[in-house]
Amino acid sequence: MTLAAIRVDKTLIILGAGASKDFCRIFPTGLELIKDINYHFLTEKKFPEVPAGNGIYLSALMNDIVRIFGNDIELFRDIKNQLWEIQLNYEWGSLRNKQDNPVSIDNFIATKIKDGKLDSKAENIIKYSIYYLIKGTEEAFAEGNYDRKKNWICELARKFSVYDYNTIKDNLTVITFNYDRTFERYFTDCLGEFISLSSDQIAHLQNNVQHVYDSLGSLNEIPFELKNERFEIIKENYHRIKLIDDRNKIDLSIPDVDKYKKIHFIGFGYDETNINLINLRQFSSASFHGTAYYYSTTQIQDLKTKYNIEANNISCKKYVDSFM
Repeated sequence: MTLAAIRVDKTLIILGAGASKDFCRIFPTGLELIKDINYHFLTEKKFPEVPAGNGIYLSALMNDIVRIFGNDIELFRDIKNQLWEIQLNYEWGSLRNKQDNPVSIDNFIATKIKDGKLDSKAENIIKYSIYYLIKGTEEAFAEGNYDRKKNWICELARKFSVYDYNTIKDNLTVITFNYDRTFERYFTDCLGEFISLSSDQIAHLQNNVQHVYDSLGSLNEIPFELKNERFEIIKENYHRIKLIDDRNKIDLSIPDVDKYKKIHFIGFGYDETNINLINLRQFSSASFHGTAYYYSTTQIQDLKTKYNIEANNISCKKYVDSFM
């Protein structure tokens, strides 16, 4: 029997921030991203002072923002105040186990702009900050001393390596709500350890990963290893980041939905807006399964009741080990 003759169910994998976090601890969750922006959004000046062309602030991110958007101290103050509000309010509730929904910086910022509490110029500054920090995390992983083989992505590649390239291409679809490119960068690396892949086949698998809210860019355009100090490149690409108003215009199209047999949510936060965008009702022949790491029994039961998703309170790595 050839590898291609082994039966495989048509499978859709849907990724959230937890998938990147489980891949490597340095990738931020939603709340951690807010904390990271808060940490770097600092208008403390260098001491002794330096010429403006050298960047007057301690924060490299702030110096980039000044180069691109101007040194609008009043706007920076307003953004900082709003960032602190969302972070402190969420942490207050989280410590008391009163936070069921994942925190969303883009939803929060959009609401503040709509309510007149933030200038609309804040949106692009937040986009730039998100891009800068996630790009920096990709760069750090690429340069760091991390084991690139003991993670859920490589375990998934190992399991799919019993099939040939065409079978994988025709039966595996990956959709991610993340901006980073960890899946397409390392799934093909890991898969290549087991089966031979041409450069065209690698490119197809990488380019076929669908980023719902866009990404930092294709790996050919914006290498995974690119340093986030390249502000001239980030300046040209930060608009890719889709915040809440951009997201209202998104139409998520998935061909042949009736042919899918299995849908796996990996590291997904089950935000209602994202669930509605996927439209689970269209998958008439599929079963729904996923991770629900640190979810309570009640929350897991709610996923079953509302969406018919069989979720498990386990890590992404254990989920792929056990359920795929």
